[in-house]
Amino acid sequence: IDSKYELIVVTEREKFIVPILAIGKRAMIDFPDVLGFGPCPVKFLTEKPVIIRNLGKRRQNVTLNFLKDSLQIIKKEFFKLEKNQQILIKFYPIEAKPYRAMAKLEYDKLSAYAELLGQGQLSNVYLSKSVISMEESYIGLQSQQTLHIINKSNVKVSFEWRAFSSEKDE
Repeated sequence: IDSKYELIVVTEREKFIVPILAIGKRAMIDFPDVLGFGPCPVKFLTEKPVIIRNLGKRRQNVTLNFLKDSLQIIKKEFFKLEKNQQILIKFYPIEAKPYRAMAKLEYDKLSAYAELLGQGQLSNVYLSKSVISMEESYIGLQSQQTLHIINKSNVKVSFEWRAFSSEKDE
């Protein structure tokens, strides 16, 4: 607990005030300066565990805010930090491009900033054929072709057939 007191000293000739300040235990938060996600598949949730340490002697309320909404990272994290705590920071890139944002860590009327870096990357997924030409058919006759979707990435990919090439065109 912080304490403040003013001691009044009276002598034969004068009277003066001596301020007495006692500063209590403080929290000292250790948080990485840069959080790098590296290349992450587009439209795939990537989680990164981060350990936040309290090196000080006081238990502290900590708030973690992300200053850019376009990253689709968790918006806010609030917790009471006594020693160490692990949190999960989630990154969900929408497009294949570099992402950059700042995270603001607030505690004990102080602020610290960390940079978040990530790269949206297209996965190595493709079709076995680029063109399928169907034979002529008529009532009572059917034709079919086989097409394979090949996934050479490390993540599970969901797909759907669409009429247009992009979500904007849809």
